[in-house]
Amino acid sequence: MCFLKVNQDEILKRYAAGESSFQRVNLQEAELTNANLRSADFSNADLRQTRLGKTNLSQACLRETNLSEAILWRIDLSEADLYRTILHEADLTGAKLVQIRLDEANLIKASLCGAKLNAAKLSGSLLIQADLRPSSN
Repeated sequence: MCFLKVNQDEILKRYAAGESSFQRVNLQEAELTNANLRSADFSNADLRQTRLGKTNLSQACLRETNLSEAILWRIDLSEADLYRTILHEADLTGAKLVQIRLDEANLIKASLCGAKLNAAKLSGSLLIQADLRPSSN
């Protein structure tokens, strides 16, 4: 698969200008903490090892996106589509995953401590060694 290499500043600038389609981008190791990317389309993107803590990606499309080892603590992915997304060893601690589509996702060794999974769809997902403990507070 061919990816378009972009940096986080370009994504934020394009999103602020009204663009929301970022399919097949390579943002590996990008820093997008606290960003508002609501309803953005990052399907088939390479977001490995990105830092997206406290980012708003509610109603976003991340179908078949690679988020392996990404830092996603307290991210808002409410009503997002993460069908077949790779979240291997991702940190989703305290994430808001309400009404999310995670069908057939790879959540092997993912940390979901304290994540809100109300009405989440996880059919066919791999949760091997995933940490689903409730929040300590």
